[in-house]
Amino acid sequence: MKDKDITLQLVDVFKTYLDINGLSLSYAARCCKIPRTSLAAWAKGQRCLTAENARKVKQFLKGDFLIGIDTIVNYLAMQQEAADDC
Repeated sequence: MKDKDITLQLVDVFKTYLDINGLSLSYAARCCKIPRTSLAAWAKGQRCLTAENARKVKQFLKGDFLIGIDTIVNYLAMQQEAADDC
């Protein structure tokens, strides 16, 4: 496949991503904030995604739905400081 471009369908990448990572479609729907039924119908080829939902799926595939450890540590530190002030 040297020097050859490959075009992959987003739905194929999405389904393979879920499969390889052991994630459920319901989990992806929650992370993407897309109704599970809409995401399932799209994954089965029964409907298209809106441009906004396609953007959400792409963000999910990049891992943009995860909250970083720095944010979590800062959040916990702020909670602890607030509790100490009481």
